[in-house]
Amino acid sequence: MRLTTLPLICICLAFSQSAIAHESVMPVPGEPKSFAAPRIEVTPLKEGVQLIYVQNKTTPLTRMTMVAWNGVGNEEGDNEAGLSSVGADLLLRATETQTTDAVLQTFQRLAADVQTSTRMDHTALSVDVLSETLAPTLQLLDSLFVNPKLDEADLERVRRKHLQALIQEADEPRSLAIRKFFDVTYAGHPMQRWRTGTEAGLKALKAERLKSWQNATWTKTAVDIVVVSSLPLEEVRNALTTNLTQLLGAHSSGARPLIAELPSPTEPAAPKLVWVDKPGASQSVLMLGKAAVGSEAERASRSLGNDVLGGQFSARINLNLREDKGYTYGAYSRILDYQHGSTFYSSSSVRGDVTAASLNEMLKEIREIQKARPVTEREFGEVQTSAVLKWPSQFSPGPRLVYALVGLLREGRDPRSLADEVSGLQAVSIESAQKSLNILLANPHPWVLVIVGDAAKWKESVDALNWSSLL
Repeated sequence: MRLTTLPLICICLAFSQSAIAHESVMPVPGEPKSFAAPRIEVTPLKEGVQLIYVQNKTTPLTRMTMVAWNGVGNEEGDNEAGLSSVGADLLLRATETQTTDAVLQTFQRLAADVQTSTRMDHTALSVDVLSETLAPTLQLLDSLFVNPKLDEADLERVRRKHLQALIQEADEPRSLAIRKFFDVTYAGHPMQRWRTGTEAGLKALKAERLKSWQNATWTKTAVDIVVVSSLPLEEVRNALTTNLTQLLGAHSSGARPLIAELPSPTEPAAPKLVWVDKPGASQSVLMLGKAAVGSEAERASRSLGNDVLGGQFSARINLNLREDKGYTYGAYSRILDYQHGSTFYSSSSVRGDVTAASLNEMLKEIREIQKARPVTEREFGEVQTSAVLKWPSQFSPGPRLVYALVGLLREGRDPRSLADEVSGLQAVSIESAQKSLNILLANPHPWVLVIVGDAAKWKESVDALNWSSLL
């Protein structure tokens, strides 16, 4: 028995050692397989309203997002903060001929999943529905757009829900960090506003103002309708024009109101630090970033540069703070692009006792990638190959394609450019990625650091870093 068992153990150990050695070497990505992107078609329905269409025969569904270019940034100051968010929520309520319960039950019978949302520059209504019930779904939406009742009872229910959300937000450190970051970074600019609004703004909202807001949103600004459907283009176009008759008839503007670009400082501005004190918090949320000028020509190159810094799990910031130091479950950096500009930020939730140490490492990675330890050929090759290989996934069945097309519209880009995006990624060189990332990180807008945590315990150690000198 022993003579038989011993050779087997040796063989198992040999295979085990071989597997360990093999796993220590990162696999090399293969060559991208050929992929032909589906055709993206853009066609006007009337002046100021256009259809962006992609056919997908995989499932008998139609996914549609209607984007009206009126959002948080178009509110008239703090006195109506929360107007766009409440207005979007009230869209799926009573009409002049149907109660709220009747509207919701009709959507349920049609098997239509309908959602509304609002962002800085737009309000969106998204629908997932069986293609065979698209027409009656559009008919009901048409009535909601043009004939909302805005029942007082509905308004009070929605108001209470949004006020409750503000209370919950106050207990969410990450939400507090994001809100405070935009508040400080964009002080005096529409980007300063946050979609959940304020308690005073929500309590001051009146039904008549909400009704005028909804009317302006859907009939006085440009509207883009993004559709991914099993139906052919002509059937989708016909369904829209014959079932959204009230909306299309009332629509009277081709203009998209733009958010003003943030004025660029004539010289680098002083960094800003804001503590949001959470006594007794076991973790700290770090959020460090700045505003930037949007540049369509550089978006692909600086995106790949940021992928090396913090845009992927294997990026430098995460490998440092998570894998090497064990300070956090995840740390990353992001670039948000809009038609009027961009925002860069790096963020992480870390153990409270390593708040200063985590910030020091984050600052080190941001500083060193610009000069002392620039992007390497290996890192660039990995992120570029990854981006190219992931590009076809944007066309997979599901909401991702609609989301990608809406994203291009938000950036002021032609949505048809998604089909050629891979060539732009392949054309980026390591030199252009490095240069674009450096321009982003060194632009003259001030660095803003927001820390949500126990200030009594950890503020002194952060101050001792003299953090602004480390950038």
